[in-house]
Amino acid sequence: MQIQQIGFGTYMIPQHLTKECITEALKQNYTYFDCAYLYGNEKQIGEALSEHFQTNDRSKYFISTKLWNTNHTAQRVKNQLEFSLKTLQLEYLDLFLVHWPVPFEPASLKETWQAMEACVDSGLVRFIGVSNYSAKQLSELLSYARIRPYTNQIEVHPFFQNRDLISFCHQNHIHVTAYSPLCGNYDNIPSIAELGEQLEIADMCAKYAKDPAQIVLQWHLQHFPLHYSVVPKTQTIERIGTNRQINFELTKEEMEFIDKLGANERGSDSMKLFGMEVFE
Repeated sequence: MQIQQIGFGTYMIPQHLTKECITEALKQNYTYFDCAYLYGNEKQIGEALSEHFQTNDRSKYFISTKLWNTNHTAQRVKNQLEFSLKTLQLEYLDLFLVHWPVPFEPASLKETWQAMEACVDSGLVRFIGVSNYSAKQLSELLSYARIRPYTNQIEVHPFFQNRDLISFCHQNHIHVTAYSPLCGNYDNIPSIAELGEQLEIADMCAKYAKDPAQIVLQWHLQHFPLHYSVVPKTQTIERIGTNRQINFELTKEEMEFIDKLGANERGSDSMKLFGMEVFE
């Protein structure tokens, strides 16, 4: 099973809502689920997946999780993967990502990657990749990687379009997965609801009978129809289905309007999160 263009993000979905959301996403034909150790809801995701796989073929689904910063040493890489497999109730993962290039304990990113590669060798995971890596960090990784990264998961939305890094990834045959594709929940970035209040976006919504989220998701996939995925997150049951109902095409002028919203302002600030600059 290959990665789906529109996956289901699980960031900040409360534990008491997670199982219901995953169950609904499965009903709506999502096959790509983006999880993480940090999110604290893998147990509930695993409960929903386990029930679904009693009558559905596991091989037709693409499940990913991420290595947290406290677990970058070789033994902890394997330990965290095995823990996530247990909580997700899976025999193997499809994708295991380095969540941030920020080890909290003495460990080099090369050591971490080699431990990830060993997890592939042992059959615990099919593909490995990274998240929040810059072009410089990817270049360093490619210089020593025995197994190339499958994807780089990065912030992309109308206000932070990250085109140079997307181009670098594609030039190096690395899939891009966009997180916060609907602008996320950042203090410095307008929300998808605020974006929808702009007259031009409202006109597009009326024209296509779509909501602002669907307009923005189409903008993503129309720009990058290949080697690119988005993982929108919602805990609203109705939107789980509508986020996948992308069956229209924006005009050149409509695409250009959204392009011009780009302010090159990142919402996910590593200085605020970790006290260090990850991105150049």
